Amino acid sequence: MLRSSNFELAWRSRRSRLGEEHPEVEDTSLALALALESESRLEEARPLFEADLRIKIKNGGEASGRAAEAFNNLGEAFVYRSMKHDGLSPTLPCHATVL
Repeated sequence: MLRSSNFELAWRSRRSRLGEEHPEVEDTSLALALALESESRLEEARPLFEADLRIKIKNGGEASGRAAEAFNNLGEAFVYRSMKHDGLSPTLPCHATVL
């Protein structure tokens, strides 16, 4: 299982050293969001998924593969949260990786 505390430490460190829109911060932010999601901490993960999407659109445009991946991740987080809210037991989402 991914541990959000490890990713959070790395995310804070990289963000303070490199700035919020650096690619390493973007990658660590996504890893933290996925770890939080795996721990069912979706309210904490959502802003990170949204930030990931904004950065990927800014750096590559809406039609880029990386933006498509970010749209997918954000959408899956909403679906997962909705299913949990409705009392269903969803399996963890499978996030697509677009190279």
